[in-house]
Amino acid sequence: MKKKLLISTLIVILILSMTMAMLVGCKKDVDFGPQVIGEEKPDIDIVTPINSGMSGFEMLQAGMDNYYNAEVAIARYNGNVGTKVVGVTVNQLVESTKIRVGKGDAEGNNAYGASYFADNRSYSIAANLYEKMIINEDGILYKNAKKGETKHSKNAEWGDGWKVGSWNGEEEFDSVAELAEDKSNNPTVLWMYDLQATYVLEGSTAPALKDGVYTFTLKFDPIKSTANYIETMRAQLEVNAGMGVEDLVFEELNIQVEMWENGAFKRLYITESYKMKMDIGIGKLNSSITLYSDTQYAYAQEEGFKLEDHVKAF
Repeated sequence: MKKKLLISTLIVILILSMTMAMLVGCKKDVDFGPQVIGEEKPDIDIVTPINSGMSGFEMLQAGMDNYYNAEVAIARYNGNVGTKVVGVTVNQLVESTKIRVGKGDAEGNNAYGASYFADNRSYSIAANLYEKMIINEDGILYKNAKKGETKHSKNAEWGDGWKVGSWNGEEEFDSVAELAEDKSNNPTVLWMYDLQATYVLEGSTAPALKDGVYTFTLKFDPIKSTANYIETMRAQLEVNAGMGVEDLVFEELNIQVEMWENGAFKRLYITESYKMKMDIGIGKLNSSITLYSDTQYAYAQEEGFKLEDHVKAF
């Protein structure tokens, strides 16, 4: 089964980064630090157990099954995007929180009626972004910051730094499909990629067990794994940035997996790289982008990651 995710965060980050890429350059170390949620092996119902005879891809599939089956799932995402144009690189930080209570739906339709909170936050010298959304029995709501500022720095605590002066009005949606179509963001699903066993490349590593955790790396064919996503990505870039995008090509997609020995995701590190030509009206510029990200998983609500608290604060 193909599992994929269309998200707006990456699109917006690219847009914001590129607007300043010719003017200012900076460099930040990509250091995601220790795990801060889900530090202990979760006690959850496992639908797809794993064992030492499995390949890395088989374990990845098992982790996906077990993620969707969990009654509670929390994902804490932290990323660093570097956009390089005419030899100058701009780095932007991005963070997001995703909390689900109730079983998930791999098809992205929220068939089991789970409740969600999700947000996306980004920080750069060019611009800032903050958006939130809620999905529950009362409906589907979305809003983003109209005015805000951040003093986020390398030494700031995760989630700190944002001060929102005002919000744009709340938007309501009748279905998850409508939200996903309008915002290119479906927080109910896991991946933005189409991952298949035949797309795994040489250089991937076999699972190794240490201290109750399997670790392995999967390198995927970047063209095939993004074939169903790239046209949506191109359209979002053109609409939101107001510039033409040509020759958008993914060049690298690597996933480093840390998985508890019971088959639940512990931590995922993803590296993806792509290139494109941007038509800014006065000419076409070649650009290259690399995203490094770290997602930590927990399967019980923790302080700072409680659905009810985020819904109240919405």
